[in-house]
Amino acid sequence: MLTGATPITFLGVGNLISYLQSGMMTGLVLDGAQRSPLFPEIPTLRETGYRGPLTRSYFALYAPMGTPPAVIARIAADVRQIAGADTFREKNLTARGLEPVFNTPEEFAQFLKQDRIEAQRVVKDAGLLPQ
Repeated sequence: MLTGATPITFLGVGNLISYLQSGMMTGLVLDGAQRSPLFPEIPTLRETGYRGPLTRSYFALYAPMGTPPAVIARIAADVRQIAGADTFREKNLTARGLEPVFNTPEEFAQFLKQDRIEAQRVVKDAGLLPQ
C-alpha cells in the first residue's frame, strides 16, 4: 500500500493511525458501529449502504472451564473499573484506534456464539470445506 503496489486495502485503523494522520493514506470507510473519534470524517460501512455482517476482531480475557462464577464476576468488575476510567480508556484504547466494549461475561459468551454461527455461514457461502 505504501509503495503504491496495492491501491486499496482493508486493515484495522489502529495499524494505520500515523499514515492517516500524515496524509500518506486516505481512509474511505471504517468497519465499526460508529465513527472513530480519531477520524470522525471517515464514514462507517453502514453509512455507505453496506448491510452485510460485520466481523470484528476483539481482545478478551478467558478463564478455564470450571472457574467459580464469583471469581469471574470479580475479574470482570475489576476490568470494567480499570479500563472504564477515562484516562486509561483514552490512552490505551481509543488513542490506539480500539473501540472499547465492556460487556458482561454472559454478553460476551453470546457474542462468541453468534460470531461462530456467522463464521460458519461465511465459510459455507464461500463453498469452502473444513480441513
